[in-house]
Amino acid sequence: MPPNDNEKILRQAAHNEFFDTVARAAVTDMANHIRNNRISRAEQENKVFGTRRFGAQPHPVVIAAKPDTARHPLPCGGDRQALKTGWCELARSNHPDAVAVLEVAVGHDPELLEFGAVTEVPVQPGTITERWARRLAPCDPSAAHAVLAHGDAVDAFFTGPLTGMPALRTAGDGGSPVWRFYAPLSLPPYGPWGCGPYGPGGCAGGGGMILTLLHPVDSATPRPNRAMRAVLLHRAPWRCPRGGLP
Repeated sequence: MPPNDNEKILRQAAHNEFFDTVARAAVTDMANHIRNNRISRAEQENKVFGTRRFGAQPHPVVIAAKPDTARHPLPCGGDRQALKTGWCELARSNHPDAVAVLEVAVGHDPELLEFGAVTEVPVQPGTITERWARRLAPCDPSAAHAVLAHGDAVDAFFTGPLTGMPALRTAGDGGSPVWRFYAPLSLPPYGPWGCGPYGPGGCAGGGGMILTLLHPVDSATPRPNRAMRAVLLHRAPWRCPRGGLP
C-alpha cells in the first residue's frame, strides 16, 4: 500500500538530520500509526466486501489486491511524554519540514502538542487585551507560528513570556486586526493576573480564566484545531522583522 500524503510528509521529516533523534522518533511514531490504521482499515474492508453478500448481489466482491502485512503492525504508541517532547521541539523549529509535520499533527493527534485550541481576540486599545499584549515578547516565527497564521498576512510574531505560547497579530478573515494565539494548557502558579495565583487552585484552570478576561463576551470561544494548509516560512508573509513590520 503506497503511503498517503501525510505519511510522506512525516517520513521526509523523519529522515531529515536537521532534527534531533527525539523529534525524528516522534514523527516516525505518527507515520507508523497512520500506516497501521490504513492497513487495518483496508483489511477490514476486504474482509467485509470480499466474504459477505449484500442484498440481491449473488456473489461477494472480488478483491484484486491486498496490503502487504509482512511487517504489520509497525511499532508505534511509544511513551507519550517522550513524543510530546519531540513535538515541542518541532513546534519551536523554523524549518519548513517542521511546519508541514505540525499541520499533520494538528489534524491527527493534537493532544501531543503543548498548546490548546486556536483563539482570537480583537485588538482594542484601552482594554485588558492591550495590557495582556504589552507582556508579549517579539520573536522570530516558528513552525507553530506558521500553522497559527493559517496563510494570513501577519503584522507581528510574539511569544507569551509566562506560558511560551505563540501569538501573532493579523487582520484575520474580517479585515479588523486581531490577536491570534494558542490557548495555554497550563500556567505558572503566580503571575501578573491579579494579586496571586492564576485563579482558584493555582495553574489548573487558569487558562480558561485568562481567555474569559481577554474576550469581550461572556466567555472564551476558541476556534477548534483543524488540519491547515502548508505554510513555508520563506514565503512573503514571513519577510518581516522580529516583532512586526516597521
